[in-house]
Amino acid sequence: MQTKLKIFFLTVVNYPLGGNADKYANAVDGLRTPGPYRVWAKTVCGVLGQPIEDWILTAFESPREMLVSILDSEIRGKHLSTSVSFEDFEKIKRAANRCVPQQEQCGIESGAKIGRVEQMLYPGSSFINFGASNDDLMTISRCMVFNGILGLASYFLMKVLADSQKLKIKRCPYCKLFFPAKDTKRKICYKTTCNNAYHKEDMQSRRDKNPVQYCR
Repeated sequence: MQTKLKIFFLTVVNYPLGGNADKYANAVDGLRTPGPYRVWAKTVCGVLGQPIEDWILTAFESPREMLVSILDSEIRGKHLSTSVSFEDFEKIKRAANRCVPQQEQCGIESGAKIGRVEQMLYPGSSFINFGASNDDLMTISRCMVFNGILGLASYFLMKVLADSQKLKIKRCPYCKLFFPAKDTKRKICYKTTCNNAYHKEDMQSRRDKNPVQYCR
């Protein structure tokens, strides 16, 4: 389950929802195996298979970019205050707490209330506000689902911040995507194109520094 949750998290931080609903659906589908997210994942897959309104896509992107900014700061070793405000980070922590499985100790903030996973389908992690003009039950339900996606991604982000060395998530400087590294020293992702770009750049650097040896 930990691996499938990591795949889900990397999908959220690597891709905007717009134009990538199929990637999100595939990542969420992996959580439908027996476990704490099974019922939720089934509901989300159903919603992702339908057209998504433009205003939801726009509303989804802002908190998603917050998660990206925090993760990038953690990887670069920068202070989180340089990436998001205190208020935004508190919102992310609250959303994360609503997505913690009952059987798991929270460890995110003392005294936090750990709710049932099904609470992700209720208006709690309010990243996306459906507003008075969109108060029909269908729209509200859909917003709850997308808030749940952001909430579950927030939960895994807290796990990364708690133990980034163990989870070994890196960001490739070439494709700019986050990826799970096999060791903490890894800097480039495993795609052939990125590795070729790295070796080409490295060889050019060697030629510039020592043209006699490398330009024969």
